[in-house]
Amino acid sequence: MSWVLAIDFGTSNTSAAHRIGPDRVESLPLTHTSNLMPSAVYVDPHGTVSTGEVAVNRATVDPAGYVAAPKAHVAAGTVPVRGHHLPVAAAIAAVLRTVHTRALQAHNNQAPAAVVLTHPEAWSGRELAVLREAATSAGLGGHVSLISEPAPRRSTTPAGTTRRSSRARPSRCSTSAAAPSTSRF
Repeated sequence: MSWVLAIDFGTSNTSAAHRIGPDRVESLPLTHTSNLMPSAVYVDPHGTVSTGEVAVNRATVDPAGYVAAPKAHVAAGTVPVRGHHLPVAAAIAAVLRTVHTRALQAHNNQAPAAVVLTHPEAWSGRELAVLREAATSAGLGGHVSLISEPAPRRSTTPAGTTRRSSRARPSRCSTSAAAPSTSRF
């Protein structure tokens, strides 16, 4: 059966949902206990990458390889790790690959028909290119859509209270074939 994967790669946490058919959308469990996983990445001295809770746990012993929030480095294009500058797309790809792998496991290794990635509404074309590169490196497949996370806009209602409103701008990108679930930098 055809399904769609949506990933919200956040600064602190990542979440995902999958749509099966036209009316069924569910959160995707990303750990044994939660639908959220930390967006963190850990690179060991040999270049092997861990993500999520494993990354957080490894950082307690060796903080030099820890990147708590790869998304915060998108504008810079690189993130400092172990005295080197790692392309931030590689760190993001590791998190996306983890989510994609868990989604595939939930769907008997059947690839999704489409993948949707969220991004901040204010991101520039350069920042979106980093996300597209990460999607390609993560092996998310050929049909990836980028959808902006609407920035909250405050307006005053007739009652004098504020409310939040927003809009979304979809864009599309193509990615290449799947990458392995274990990364080395």
